[in-house]
Amino acid sequence: MFHFLARRTSAVARPVRLLGSVHTRLSSIGFSLILLSLAASGCGGDDYADPVPVSGKVTLDGQPLGGGTVRFVPADREKAKPGRGEIQTDGSYKATTDVENDGLIPAEYSVFFDNPETSEVTAKDEGGGVNIPPKYLAPGTSGLTLSVTGETSSADFVLAN
Repeated sequence: MFHFLARRTSAVARPVRLLGSVHTRLSSIGFSLILLSLAASGCGGDDYADPVPVSGKVTLDGQPLGGGTVRFVPADREKAKPGRGEIQTDGSYKATTDVENDGLIPAEYSVFFDNPETSEVTAKDEGGGVNIPPKYLAPGTSGLTLSVTGETSSADFVLAN
């Protein structure tokens, strides 16, 4: 009887081991297919249109802003990436997303601004000073929008205290 149990145990164990082996192989194949599909699709998310050059000038009360950052938030983040542009001393900027000065992806954007990193006290002591009014510091309060089409765009922003 002992011999019969040993054989029976061994016969039952083999199919379980075989199923485990098949399950492991199927899991490995499934995982490999998932990785392959993610790699082929660019990890699921760079299906944007080509960026379009966007540049312009920012003024505050008729004078070039002279510092800070203009920010662009797309209305639909599945169709476009956020963008930004460093404002130069003459008030000019060039918009960029991932590559410097690549422009913005055609879409609708809300626009807002960041103050320069220099503190207000330091800027005033140096004879200059950029103090962007608070309403322009958030996309929900700035009231500024930009529509970028498939052509080169020039977008000037006129801010007022």
